Amino acid sequence: MSHPIFNKTSEGGEGNDRAFLSISHHCNCGAIPRKTFERHVPIEYSFRMKRFASREDIKPFLNLVWSGHLFEVQDWIRDGKPVNPPLFTPKKPRVKGPLEYAMLSGFYCMVQVLLDAGANVVEPSINDPLAFRAIYHAVDDRRMDLIELLVKHGADVRDVQWETILHTWSPEIIRYCIEHGADLEDEFNPIAYGFQKKIRPVLGIYKTYEKQVPDLKRQINIALRYHTEKKNQKWASLLLWAGADPYDIGPEDYTEYTDYDRRAIGIALQDGWDWFFKQIKTLVPSEEYAANFLYAACRSDKAHMLTTLINAGFINAMNAEDSTKMLSERMIAASHSRHKGCFCVESLGLLFANGAKWTPTFEQIRDTRRSMLGGRAAGVQSVVSLLKKHKVATKEVIRELTRTPSINKLLHA
Repeated sequence: MSHPIFNKTSEGGEGNDRAFLSISHHCNCGAIPRKTFERHVPIEYSFRMKRFASREDIKPFLNLVWSGHLFEVQDWIRDGKPVNPPLFTPKKPRVKGPLEYAMLSGFYCMVQVLLDAGANVVEPSINDPLAFRAIYHAVDDRRMDLIELLVKHGADVRDVQWETILHTWSPEIIRYCIEHGADLEDEFNPIAYGFQKKIRPVLGIYKTYEKQVPDLKRQINIALRYHTEKKNQKWASLLLWAGADPYDIGPEDYTEYTDYDRRAIGIALQDGWDWFFKQIKTLVPSEEYAANFLYAACRSDKAHMLTTLINAGFINAMNAEDSTKMLSERMIAASHSRHKGCFCVESLGLLFANGAKWTPTFEQIRDTRRSMLGGRAAGVQSVVSLLKKHKVATKEVIRELTRTPSINKLLHA
């Protein structure tokens, strides 16, 4: 048995068939998500509902609805007249229907009368199966009474974007939407977004659902990285209290972090944000991130930040490969220093003095030397002097680093 949507004898006839085929075409082309299409077509797009034949026919009824003439509207319905707008055609734009006007007016009784009479809670256009969504207007207007009424008549809260739901700032509406299908694990990351936009009710929502939805922990970690980068002490403190993990690393394809590091602690180190470390109290060294954190502290231009990590054992936590790579980068930075008192040189000296080792391959020595050639004589001299003083590398490595005429020219300038 064919679906009523294909039945040309139903209300609207052949025009409905063309409309469905048009929507289906856009769905197949990827313009409309297939899940959205399938969720609505069989239910809300009930083409059996009576529709007005033309724009001219609907105007008197729209005037009654917009003017709030409830009794006249009820008489109209009792006479068996239609309540849904004429279906769009490819050559003509969608016509606003009576329910849309009722939603705009906010007249609860009018909305209820139209819904009871069979008004569609969604209406399509040529490119969008959800061109009109009554539930969106109810949420956007923070009308809990209308939201509940529409859901009883088949509206789906999933048709409302999370951004709209969260910006209601209403815990009641947000919870209602969640309980009726809004997905907290949506790729939009609603909890992260809510915290980033400083929407206070989101904290209560998070505490309510954190055990039921494990993914929320990942989302507050995103928010923590965001507020750490913005140096927003109030919200970073709140997120740490709520259980955000400052050691959590963000996905590589996500742009909520700096180009250096994707952990909140790494961001705080690079920015020299002392308060953050007083908040977390204990630093836990790990091979996974020790080199990155030391590198970030060197870039902070605050010696005590680097000293804090050194005293916590981060140098000993590094493996040889990460240590060599990090030290090579710091040596290159120090070689470009204008004077020997620069923090780039000072930080390199602190690393060398506390046991950091540089064990490069031949290719790494060559690449480091080439990069240092673009530096300044004072900086290059400081780097080589520190290497020899602290015996960070073997004599053979230092000899290979300084063997070319170009580097010797800088060393003896």
